[in-house]
Amino acid sequence: MLKDQEILTENTQFVDNEKDNLHKKENKEKYNITWQNCLVYLSKKLKSIVMQTWISKISLIELKEDIAVLQVKNEFTKNFIIQSHIKVIQEALKEATGCSYAIKIEVDEMQVREIKINEIEAPRQNTLSDIKDNSQLIKDKSRINYNIDLSKTYQGSFNQNTLLFARTILQDTSGIYKSLFIQSASGLGKSHSLHMIANEYRKFNNSAKIKYINSESFINELIMAIQKNNTESFRQKYRKLDLLLFDDFHFLENKAKCQEEFIHTFENIVANNGKVIIASTKKLLDISKLNKKLMSLLRNSLTTEILEPNEYDQEKLVDFKLQELKINLSETHKKVINSIKSNCIREIEGNIMQLNALRQYSSTDSEAFAKAFECNFSPVSRGLSINKIIEETANYFFISEEDLIGKKRKEEFTKARHIAIYIAHNKLGLSYKKIGEHFSNRKHSSIIHSIKTIEDQLASKLPSAKFTFNAIAEIERKSR
Repeated sequence: MLKDQEILTENTQFVDNEKDNLHKKENKEKYNITWQNCLVYLSKKLKSIVMQTWISKISLIELKEDIAVLQVKNEFTKNFIIQSHIKVIQEALKEATGCSYAIKIEVDEMQVREIKINEIEAPRQNTLSDIKDNSQLIKDKSRINYNIDLSKTYQGSFNQNTLLFARTILQDTSGIYKSLFIQSASGLGKSHSLHMIANEYRKFNNSAKIKYINSESFINELIMAIQKNNTESFRQKYRKLDLLLFDDFHFLENKAKCQEEFIHTFENIVANNGKVIIASTKKLLDISKLNKKLMSLLRNSLTTEILEPNEYDQEKLVDFKLQELKINLSETHKKVINSIKSNCIREIEGNIMQLNALRQYSSTDSEAFAKAFECNFSPVSRGLSINKIIEETANYFFISEEDLIGKKRKEEFTKARHIAIYIAHNKLGLSYKKIGEHFSNRKHSSIIHSIKTIEDQLASKLPSAKFTFNAIAEIERKSR
């Protein structure tokens, strides 16, 4: 039985929680009313097809000081709104509230999570046990996408070694080749390769025990197993696999206990003639504080890197993706897509989708539209470049460009440096390697750290978040 003081504390917390919930409900209703007024204004400024396709998908979730936080369902919608309708939305908010707001657009993580689960989950009927057991949410993150196979994988100079080694692993019956380590920058197809290998492996052995999982889910499952005193079940689940596909391996760095568990998992699988395929955005030697035994195991694996597609590969990728997506574009439109240098497959696909979406609602002729698209979506055409970003960031913080890109670690330099790197990554889509070359040849792990630092700041409720947001907006504006 709870003591009197504990009961009092519990009741006080309950009352406080109820007040907090009521306050949140009132704010939500207020934001909904404000946004409805915005929609009235926007409907007078925009075509009905634009309202239906893009604007209706937006929610106003917060008004704080001089920032309006909008929420959309995915990155594609976010990017389109920023590039095409941000100014008219600011006008609508000013009309509805009488105040000027900077716009911050967030992606609804719950929707993204649901989409990802649906994308990688084989179609099946939910059972009652699925609904009752909340731990199923972790399992659902680690399903194999059965729609990905070798026929849906473009083979070019940038990924030919990876596909060659994948075939070696799949076809090896001698037991010599038991593991493969795939490294690439984000968006070049390392996760795609894992799903492809899983489906090709299943063709050879339909009854094989195969598991795809990323490091986050692996860590969460392990923690849950420890909390429930159920580690033996966890170990049996992973150590008896015929094929383990482990994504985002780099997130295991500095997690000693998880690395130890992974070592045992790895050793048990290969000892029973199974295979382990690992994918990482970091090169093996760049992963800090990696268990020496684990490093030794992985250095004995086949190791491959997926590179950035060259100009020839990009043209072939565009044709490949158009066929896969069943989209017909004219040669003029294809030429525009290819003129926008992309550093990742995901970006190429995104450009195709954006151009196709805009093309459907455009009344201009083909050439005029293509030119308009290029002006809107090509960072180079918009005058945005990494050198300009560096220049304007240095000006904004009243420091020299040499100090901005240099090795000095004074707080005034590192803060500005983080922001410049974040903008270059977010707006130009440059690879970590390319960005690093402009910042004293920094390693991609350092570039990732800078980007993550700014993302965390923007997501926080600290006063520094507002300063960072305003700095980014101003630097981007002046860089164009």
